[in-house]
Amino acid sequence: MMAKAKETKIEEVKAEEAVAEVKAEEAAKEPEAPKAEPTLAMKKLTALKEFADKAKITGLQYLQINENNLLVNTRLLVKGQTLPLFIVVNNTVYSYIQAHLVTIPQEKLADTLQYINELNNQFNMLKYAVNPQGNVVLTFSVPAADDKFEPGLIFALVDQVKAHLEENYATLMDKIWAKK
Repeated sequence: MMAKAKETKIEEVKAEEAVAEVKAEEAAKEPEAPKAEPTLAMKKLTALKEFADKAKITGLQYLQINENNLLVNTRLLVKGQTLPLFIVVNNTVYSYIQAHLVTIPQEKLADTLQYINELNNQFNMLKYAVNPQGNVVLTFSVPAADDKFEPGLIFALVDQVKAHLEENYATLMDKIWAKK
């Protein structure tokens, strides 16, 4: 009786091994589900991160707004002020560098808009705007074909934006906060 029980257990183990082997063969035959191709925005963000890591650029935070818009969040020190700066990448041929400069009190808005328009006329590549919340935002649009995105250029342009702000930020603040 004991020998028969051992034989049955050995046969059960062999049967389980055979089933596992067949399942493994079937799994090997089934084509793998295709992996989702990374979006253009994700490719751009990955290129920015790799460049920043290689160049030892620190102080960057990588965020996903939604599946089509990703950004790098950092800060610029300009004239003693720490300004939020964002590099926005998406699935279009454009990427954007945006610096949020100041919130304008409603009573100063009309006087400030004239100076902002002067800045826009002076510097064609940069665009100042006031969003609905009253924040002055400086935007630099960077076009690049899918295969021509250059993260080094983006970081070089961030340096140019910083230099521009070093020259113009104080005057903008004077215009906003000047007493009539």
